[in-house]
Amino acid sequence: MFSQTREITCPLCRHQLHTLPCDLDRELLRCVTNPSQWFKIEELIAQGAKYSASINTDDYVHGQNVGMMPLHFVVRDQAPFEMIRGIYEAYPMALRCIDQCGLTPLDLLSQKKSPNAKRKPTKKWHTQVKNFLESKLE
Repeated sequence: MFSQTREITCPLCRHQLHTLPCDLDRELLRCVTNPSQWFKIEELIAQGAKYSASINTDDYVHGQNVGMMPLHFVVRDQAPFEMIRGIYEAYPMALRCIDQCGLTPLDLLSQKKSPNAKRKPTKKWHTQVKNFLESKLE
């Protein structure tokens, strides 16, 4: 079970400094934005978390990625197609949302290579995701 608060600790001594409120939707978004945490997603959804959250200014240092939706992250990080489809189905308007750079998830897919991407997408993945997202714009 995930906590409803997020503890802020000192990076050196690990002493708890304070806690910030955290709801399941925000925790789900944090997992979506970090591929090493994707294994937690199903459990959070089972607890009622929804993909509709967007990043607030206090979620990241210096307000980076403000306004990005889960769909932006899974496209950028080349998530499995089923995850992309599930996120789209949960919040279809995310396909039309723009991030701080004015990009939609489809725009991110069209970029040569995302600066944050760990690997180059396969042609099969790229084609499948592009066809899926473009079909939803019609």
